[in-house]
Amino acid sequence: MENTPDSQKSARAKVSVNELSPLVAHSKSKKLAAIANKSTTVSQPTPKTAVFSGVKSEPETVALQQARQLIDARIHEIMRSFPEGRRTKLFTIRFGSVAKIQGLEIKAAFKLLDINHQQLNMRLLATLNYHGDSV
Repeated sequence: MENTPDSQKSARAKVSVNELSPLVAHSKSKKLAAIANKSTTVSQPTPKTAVFSGVKSEPETVALQQARQLIDARIHEIMRSFPEGRRTKLFTIRFGSVAKIQGLEIKAAFKLLDINHQQLNMRLLATLNYHGDSV
């Protein structure tokens, strides 16, 4: 009975594991420091002031921003109603692409997306599209 489990364990070579330090220390490498800083810093979105090319007065700017918010909210609401993997495709089939909707006049986009525009002054937005350009 020489081949017992205890005698086989003693016959095996023992393995030792040593950790090696990286070739370059984190403090001495700009790239490694940038990667470490990128993962720890959280960028906060800065509020953007929208500049519209076709808009001439402040009331038009305010009305256009409100119209854009309504359009964006309605697009997101419709997209959420579709299955997750097919949202953009189903939205494009039913309404057209988001870029196409943004290229339409505000009034036409509201009609296409079935948005109530009673709270906006549509006379100010009569010839403007989503981006503030004249159509």
